[in-house]
Amino acid sequence: MLDLEAELTQANADLSTTSQSYRYAGQFSNMWQIVILTAVLIHIPSIRVGQHVSAAATSSFEASQLRDEVRKMFYHSFNGYMEHAFPFDELRPLSCTGEDSLGGYSLTLVDALDTLALLGDRQRFSEAVTWLGQNLRFDKNKTVSVFETTIRILGGLLSAHLIASDYATGLKVESYNDELLHLAEDLGYRLLPAFDTPTGIPYGSVNLLFGVNDNESQVTSTAGGGTLTLEFGVLSRLTRNPVFERVSRNAVRGLWAQRSNLGLVGAHINIFTGEWTHKDSGIGTSVDSFYEYLLKAYIVLGDEEYLYIFNEAYKAVMRLLFHDPWYLEVNMNSAVVVWPLFNSLQAFWPGLQVLSGDIEPAIRTHMAFFSVWKKFGFTPEGFNLATLTVQPGQKSYPLRPELIESTYMLYKATKNPMYLHVGQEILRSIQKSARCPCGYCHIADVETHEQDDHMESFFLAETLKYLWLLFDLAAGGKNMIEKGPYMYVFTTEGHMLPLTPEIAFPAENCSFDGSTLKGTFEDSFFGEKGEMTCLGDLNIQDHEGDDSGNKVQGLCSSDESVHSTEAVSGYSPIKGVCPKPTFWKQLGVNLSFQRGLSRRSKAMRKRKTHKKVNTKLPSTISKLLQDHFSVLDVQVDVNSLSDTLFKHKELAQKGGLRFIQVKMNGGDYADNAKGSRSDITILDKARHDTSERGQAVKELEENHNIDEENGSLSVGANT
Repeated sequence: MLDLEAELTQANADLSTTSQSYRYAGQFSNMWQIVILTAVLIHIPSIRVGQHVSAAATSSFEASQLRDEVRKMFYHSFNGYMEHAFPFDELRPLSCTGEDSLGGYSLTLVDALDTLALLGDRQRFSEAVTWLGQNLRFDKNKTVSVFETTIRILGGLLSAHLIASDYATGLKVESYNDELLHLAEDLGYRLLPAFDTPTGIPYGSVNLLFGVNDNESQVTSTAGGGTLTLEFGVLSRLTRNPVFERVSRNAVRGLWAQRSNLGLVGAHINIFTGEWTHKDSGIGTSVDSFYEYLLKAYIVLGDEEYLYIFNEAYKAVMRLLFHDPWYLEVNMNSAVVVWPLFNSLQAFWPGLQVLSGDIEPAIRTHMAFFSVWKKFGFTPEGFNLATLTVQPGQKSYPLRPELIESTYMLYKATKNPMYLHVGQEILRSIQKSARCPCGYCHIADVETHEQDDHMESFFLAETLKYLWLLFDLAAGGKNMIEKGPYMYVFTTEGHMLPLTPEIAFPAENCSFDGSTLKGTFEDSFFGEKGEMTCLGDLNIQDHEGDDSGNKVQGLCSSDESVHSTEAVSGYSPIKGVCPKPTFWKQLGVNLSFQRGLSRRSKAMRKRKTHKKVNTKLPSTISKLLQDHFSVLDVQVDVNSLSDTLFKHKELAQKGGLRFIQVKMNGGDYADNAKGSRSDITILDKARHDTSERGQAVKELEENHNIDEENGSLSVGANT
């Protein structure tokens, strides 16, 4: 056993000069973990760096040949779809026929749009964009998956729109007039009824014509509810309509609010009660992309709330699920191992770790996952780490991209030629066993390599895209991702979202001449037909210089109340003026006030007034708020207090508060809803800085026209 342990340590050291030796003695405490350790020690050394490839084994010329081979694979599949299946959703590559597998909206063509662009195929990309703009419609009596429709169709339309509408990409379609964006917006509206739930977590399915069916299940997966933020967020930024970004953010909050005391989420949840119906916590099936979109939504949209949740969730995963180099499924409440299983969807995780900067465990885990591929020629949907066999009922390989994605990300980060060898092994397996007359087939059984007459659209959107990018990067990397005008983030479906100012920096982008964001972006209400019913401009001169008490002009309102702009989006209600979010807005603080309130005298502002603080708050929090907001009435949403107001130590310090750590042991959903979450413990006392506090209050008063007697400051989630 000690010899095997030394061999494993040596294998890890070979992969990275920065890797450290890891000792496993005493690390595992139960029988499952001992068995898993044995599996790790048996398989990992077989793919040690240097065993199959040297640093100079793959030349730029060889990499370009592999890249060109992947290109031919793409066109074998794409041409097969266009000739034998279009306009159906997907291709049956054995029988050379088509099928409507998702919604009857030419799924494979939409999913493959940005891959065509990435390959530089201007003609076919332009033809596809034009045809879809003229023919694609969503006003049909079809019940579709909210998750799949969002990541495949909505994401495909948005990515293609951003390429086709921008000269900087080199693929601007001259006749294009935002048709794909209009289709995306129409689809977004048709998906919105799914979010009408008590928790904010959406239904799993929705009818595109009639909304949610009466008999629709109230149970959905964590990934299904938490993997919508990128597409919905970008749709909001492009259409200047905050509703899409808001509902997807609320869905994430709804899921995160139900995390266990250990910081883990389960696999399936009741969207009405918030109760977990499947309490197994893992990084694979039913959960995977929930973690992925927390980090990527922060990168693309700039909302630090997502980063905070990701960091907390990631720490819990690495502490409780990670048994180096594998990840197990555990009970979310007790962390007891329930499944010693590797499932193929886990293979995205090393790529996500690369994006987060945690490369060393990514290297070791990728090694382990690739050892399963080496054993069978593919990764089965499930591999039992206790028996070292394919899990019964999980023998297929449906052309999944996750292992290839992580291989590309690790090569991009390390330039280690071993990952080119991994890519070549994967390419050879697919070419040998999955190629069919009209495309590439699912592998029904990884042990026999029996083929199945189906080709998922993601084979063109992701699997071949990441393979092509891997080899193109080794051949010089002159593609749109490496040499284009923007940095890109891949969605969970492999769609490319550029970090343009319009998307990633809306506050800064809307104040210069020629900006696409000039105008208003209000948190407005919707009329009976769902349209935005109003929007106007603030009169800047009156706002800044008039003390008449009627400073707000032109804003739409309901019952004379002002609808404030969501701080998290970064947009301003003042036309052409887009200040960065204030310190308080970054903390999740919103101000609500009534039209026509007048500012009180300086003497009244200096006088400490009575505070209205939620009496159900812990006394330490109440005291802190009373001391800090000396002139304002305060109301606090206890459910989101620690997740927003106290989430960033550096922000708290800027406001005169100092926290080393906020510890939460939240109760269940019902308790939280009643405001009885009283076990928030501040491990460091608040520090009161009068000058900082005074400056912050002054900023609130001057910028937002506060009335100390009638105004109110709401602390908590931006809803």
